[in-house]
Order: sequence, then C-alpha cells, then structure tokens
Amino acid sequence: MQHIKHIVSAQQSLTGVSGIAENISIQEVLNIAIQISGGSFKSQNISIIKKFKEPLFIIVDKSKLLQDTNQSNTKCKRSTG
Repeated sequence: MQHIKHIVSAQQSLTGVSGIAENISIQEVLNIAIQISGGSFKSQNISIIKKFKEPLFIIVDKSKLLQDTNQSNTKCKRSTG
C-alpha cells in the first residue's frame, strides 16, 4: 500500500495540474513516464533505449497522457513477465 501511495505522489508532483491542455514535448512525457515506473522495469530486467531526434510538441492534458502512458507501461511489463 505504501508503494502505491509513493507512486501516486510522484505522479502528482511530476505531472502538474490535471484538466489543463499544455504545449509539451513527447520526449518530456516519455521521460517522466519512464521515471515514474523505471524501478519496476529494472527489477524485471527490461531495458529502455531512447533515441530522440528533434523535439515533437503537442497540446494535450499532460496528466491524462501520463496516466495512459503508465497504464500502457504496466500492460507491457505484465506481458513480458
């Protein structure tokens, strides 16, 4: 339970205010998502290789996008385990 509280706290501090569309880079969102769930990737010996070229910016609710990205990360980790 404490682990879940820590994850939620980390997500809230990194994502900012929910419901507000922001101009953000996809690279930033991916880096934050990896930072939030990175420990669990390492514990399962999953390597992440990032090869970013030029920044790509989108206007989106960063909090919602990170939530969706982390759910996808969780599904990926479960499928490899």
